[in-house]
Amino acid sequence: MSNSDAAKIAEVAATVMNALQPLTSEERLRVICSAAALFGVSVAQAEPLQQLNPNLGEKKGSHQSQGSVAAGTSGKQTSLVEFLKEKNPATNAQRIACFAYYREKYEKVAHFASVDLAGYFAKAKLAPPGPNYAREYNKAVKEAWIHDDGANSYLTQQGESRVEVGFDGKRQPPNTSISKKKKKAGKGE
Repeated sequence: MSNSDAAKIAEVAATVMNALQPLTSEERLRVICSAAALFGVSVAQAEPLQQLNPNLGEKKGSHQSQGSVAAGTSGKQTSLVEFLKEKNPATNAQRIACFAYYREKYEKVAHFASVDLAGYFAKAKLAPPGPNYAREYNKAVKEAWIHDDGANSYLTQQGESRVEVGFDGKRQPPNTSISKKKKKAGKGE
């Protein structure tokens, strides 16, 4: 690394640290995880850097980051891709509920803003819903899987239960609309 590259990195790091300074630890983690997701960087990729420089947040030699959860007996963290394969969501709303669950249970960050979950599509190597993200997020809210409260949104008990049993690649049956009820009533008369 050249001296100019090192100076540039130090300058940007100072700017980031100054921007994060007034935030709480949870808010800092939320910002960092969101930025990492938007840039396609896994937070787990920061672990080797932490081992080289313990001033980055954890003790030298630490093999389990703050948000990781061991899977099975291997001691390895379950990746987001593995988690989604296990739960097999079929819709983007189901995926968003899975992202909220993964964020809470595996990354130990319970609260989020809706935009915090948008970056998980990239983390999971999935095409994002693009301009329809808000609609898909609202579907998860309407299903009562997520309680939307701005930056303090969270996965509900119903959402947690639904994710835990898995989706098995099935779409939820659509809510029966009034027009369908009228059609059924009209046939029987």
